[in-house]
Amino acid sequence: MTPARPLDPPWQPGAPRRRAARAVAFSLASPAATTSAMQRGISLLAGPAFGGLALRTESVLAVDDPDAVLVALDDNRASLAEDERLLFLLGYEASVALDPRAPRRAHDPRLGPSCFVWRCRVVSDPLSSSSSSSGWLRLSTTTAARDAHRRRVVAARERLLDGVIYQANLAHRLDVAARDFAFGLAFFRARAAGVACAAFVDVPGWGSLVSLSPERFVVGDLARGEVRTYPIKGTAPRGRTPEEDSARRAALLASTKDRAEHVMIVDLLRNDLGRVAVIGGVTVERLLAPLSAPNVHHLETAIHARLRDGVGLRDLLWATAPGGSITGAPKSSALEAISELEDGPRGAYTGLLGVVDSAGRFATSLLIRTWLRPDDGGPGALHVGGGIVVDSDPDAEWQETLHKARAFGAVDVEETG
Repeated sequence: MTPARPLDPPWQPGAPRRRAARAVAFSLASPAATTSAMQRGISLLAGPAFGGLALRTESVLAVDDPDAVLVALDDNRASLAEDERLLFLLGYEASVALDPRAPRRAHDPRLGPSCFVWRCRVVSDPLSSSSSSSGWLRLSTTTAARDAHRRRVVAARERLLDGVIYQANLAHRLDVAARDFAFGLAFFRARAAGVACAAFVDVPGWGSLVSLSPERFVVGDLARGEVRTYPIKGTAPRGRTPEEDSARRAALLASTKDRAEHVMIVDLLRNDLGRVAVIGGVTVERLLAPLSAPNVHHLETAIHARLRDGVGLRDLLWATAPGGSITGAPKSSALEAISELEDGPRGAYTGLLGVVDSAGRFATSLLIRTWLRPDDGGPGALHVGGGIVVDSDPDAEWQETLHKARAFGAVDVEETG
């Protein structure tokens, strides 16, 4: 049996990681060269984590270097006016690049930049008069894709039995029928209510990002030195009647598999936060609490950390990204499994989106339940996935991903070969 890799020891804030910090401040470039005529320069954020914000882009930095984004956040935050914010996005592959233990995957230049910072001004929502009524998305996949995902689950279980990993989060892509900008905006407005981290963002070179993420990643106040994270693990579909719904929620809370899967990730995130927290400063405030979304029930835990002096967003995200709930444990081995077993890059999916103000108040979300609508009018993408443990059933894992996708629409599985 191959032993699992141990976690790295804690490092001091400001200590060298994969590469040294850049010594100069970033000036954010004009968005004119990267923002298409269709893009209106407005981002909309909603939900308890983000609050209700309409942000107009003043400038944007679009690069392939995630550390450049983190340096830009720390170096530009102090110059923000009271009505300004820094909005930032790291795609999954970019967030993985922050982990020095992670396998390196060459960036495909055809994908464009993978990291973004927008300097924005808070405005009254100029798009509020647009329609908030929309239909559902048309989602599709194939039986070949289903069978491939089942094989990935089996391959992951072999690694689990060998002791290489304890859990891995594996995902697959659903195709989304082409929709225009107006539909994407209306879809967001119709379904953002009640979502912890809802966002509608025009991403240069990518298209419109519509995120209905239930998962808050790290949220806090740098000035006070306090942060929280809210990992989600464990899923059950909602019932068709109140009685069936209550029974499924109770079964999830009692599920040995889901509880074990969840606690593994809680321990991983406690370790990640411990790298930048004071000794004894990481506590679990609420363990295995039920969280209900319109289409599924989840389990959620709240973890609080008191940060060491001098810790900024760069240190915090170096320590915690990519999120443990969308990778697995141990994180480095899970990242390797994802790289080897999944078909291609995730892009925005399971990356992170965040916003910070001049006082150091910030919130980030993990980009799950996220639809990317390309600018060229072609089909969009919606990735869905789940945590694989040793007793995972390939058919059940496939069905769980489809339950998650129903936040956007029913999935048509086309028979192939």
